[in-house]
Formats: sequence, structure tokens, C-alpha cells
Amino acid sequence: MTRRDRQIAAVVALLAITSVAAFLHLFDLGRAGLGSFIYASAVGSMGESWHNFVYAAFDPAGTIDVDKPPVALWLQVLSTKLLGF
Repeated sequence: MTRRDRQIAAVVALLAITSVAAFLHLFDLGRAGLGSFIYASAVGSMGESWHNFVYAAFDPAGTIDVDKPPVALWLQVLSTKLLGF
């Protein structure tokens, strides 16, 4: 496979992924109720303090944690710090 063929394959793959994402966004996949208020609350409280961030605390006091590893939510917290909750 030549370099040009790999570049074309990469562009086709990128367009395919973007098309699927646009399709799902246009049909409002979030409306199906796949989001969870528990994890959204955890992300909100994790953004308030380092203790909550490290331990994936659900409540602002940092006494209750969620059932996911903290690493799974850290990227979401970082994006809320950049873009807002």
C-alpha cells in the first residue's frame, strides 16, 4: 500500500466517522435517556475540589463516591473546566 493510498484510506475513515457522528447528533441520541444525572452530578462536584476530583465524589461534601473508577470521569471534568458545565 502506497503512502497516497494510506492517506486516502485515512480521509475516507475520517469522513465515515464524522458522518455517523452527524447522523446520531441530528437524530438526538441524547433524547433516548442514555445520560445519567448521577454521573453528571459527580462531574459537577468533582470540578469543585481536588478531593472530589481524585475520589470521584458524588456530593459536594465528598462523602459519597460513584461506582465508576475516577479516571472514567476525569476527562469529563477537564472538559467542563475548559468549556463549562
